[in-house]
This record gives sequence, structure tokens and C-alpha cells, in this order.
Amino acid sequence: VRRREEDWLEGRLPGVMVHRAVRLGGLRTISISSIAHSRRSLAMKTLLLMRHAKSSWDDSSLDDHERPLNARGRRDAPVMGERLAESRFAPDRVLCSTAKRARETAELVIEALAHTRPLDVREGIYHATPRELIAAITEAGAGERLLVIGHNPGLSELVELLANDNRQMPTAAIAIIELPMEEWSEIGNARGRLVELMKPKDED
Repeated sequence: VRRREEDWLEGRLPGVMVHRAVRLGGLRTISISSIAHSRRSLAMKTLLLMRHAKSSWDDSSLDDHERPLNARGRRDAPVMGERLAESRFAPDRVLCSTAKRARETAELVIEALAHTRPLDVREGIYHATPRELIAAITEAGAGERLLVIGHNPGLSELVELLANDNRQMPTAAIAIIELPMEEWSEIGNARGRLVELMKPKDED
């Protein structure tokens, strides 16, 4: 009976936690208190890791950094942006590699979102290792949901590091990870879970 009463209170009063039940003068009293003091442990950030959309190899004279998206990449990037816009994971801001294919992906994704998002282009994300990606994310500043657009294998390796989930990320895929932390500066020690791996339709 006690457990049922406590469950009922927790369900009826969101944001409270039942501590104990005691008898006072023959009346059973349940003590409750706010879980505001636990807010830090419950705070969550959402990290979205996106591999750039498919790029072109048509011009062999181009440096890798300057390769643009191909037709499929230009098709997939805005579709993934639309899927984010329709989800609960639409990013507050975007970090992006300086590579042309990543910047073009970011521009198409942002254009597809309902509202403009700040785009922060970082040289350190170009072919970054997980450690280098974490360093860039640490400096992200404000925002609850951060989209990072970069390259493999670093992105897949970071998913495995943060969420203990070994997934292959095709081009334009987005790994959505929830992390129990208040600030992006805490990501070096955070471990979370992979909520979803969004992939272009052709890769489903």
C-alpha cells in the first residue's frame, strides 16, 4: 500500500520526490520534497553528430578540403534538415568543419530548419579525432542541442566513446546522443546514450 501511495504522488505531482512515510497520531503522513536540488544530476544536453553529405570526386585536381557535394549530397542534406526540424532534436546551434562539403551540408541543413541557427565553422573539426572533436564541443558555449557536422572515422569513434555504441555512419547520417550534463565544457567526462541514428532514406 505504501509503495502504491508513493507512486501515485510521484505521478500526480511532477517535480517532487517521495522521501518517506510516517505515522503521526494515527494518521499516515507522506513526506515529499522538490527535486530541484537534484536538477544538476538530471540536466541533459543533446549532441547531434552529422557526417557531411555525399561529396563529388569528379575533379581529381581538387584538394580534399575543396571537394563539393555531389547531386545526391545536395538532395540528402536538406532532407535531413527537414527531419530535424520535425523532430524534438532541432539544434540551437551548429559547429562545422571548414571543408567545402561540410560547409555546404551545414548551409543546406540550416536552410531546411524552421529558423536560422548560428553557424560556427571550425578548422579543428576537419578530419578531427574524437579528442579534437571533444575540444571543439567543449568551447560551444550556450545551447541545449548542438549539431556538429564533420567527418568519419572521427564521428563514429566519438559515438562509440560517448554512448558505447559502435555504429557505422553513412554520409548525411545524424547520431543523436543525450548526455547527463549542464555545460558543454563537461563533455570530456560525460557518457550518455544513443537515442537515434537518423539516416537518409537510401541508407535505411
